[in-house]
Amino acid sequence: MLLRPRCAGGDRPEPTSRPPEKRRDYPGDAGSIASSAPMWARTAGITVTTRTFAAIVQRTERWDASRPAEQQDGFAGHARFVAELEATGFIALAGLLHDTSEVLFIFHAEDADEVRQRMSRDPWQKDGHTRLTRVEEIHIRIGAPVPRTGG
Repeated sequence: MLLRPRCAGGDRPEPTSRPPEKRRDYPGDAGSIASSAPMWARTAGITVTTRTFAAIVQRTERWDASRPAEQQDGFAGHARFVAELEATGFIALAGLLHDTSEVLFIFHAEDADEVRQRMSRDPWQKDGHTRLTRVEEIHIRIGAPVPRTGG
């Protein structure tokens, strides 16, 4: 039973009947890629073909802390590599963790192995400036980045 708002005259709200809203069935079974998609994607009927992963990349002893990232050896190659991953939708977000030597990445990938394999091609990973230290699947509930979608 729903209540109508109070009228200007101050009389009590009157009950009203409305059939209960039907629960929508979302694509995918519990635990599937589709069911772990953000709510907006499920309600829009979008099939999500990837999952979301958080990863931590650590700067190593090869990193010269006295210089900014743009002045590190191999920056141009690293920047091109990361820009390509972002352009394809693989990297959703990335940012430095304050007062640490770590960078947080949010990826859209099929699995954690895809994250590890693709990040292993980063010039800074190859030359030892950085290393991927952790990859975890995450289920973002609020403000989820837009994933790649399938037809």
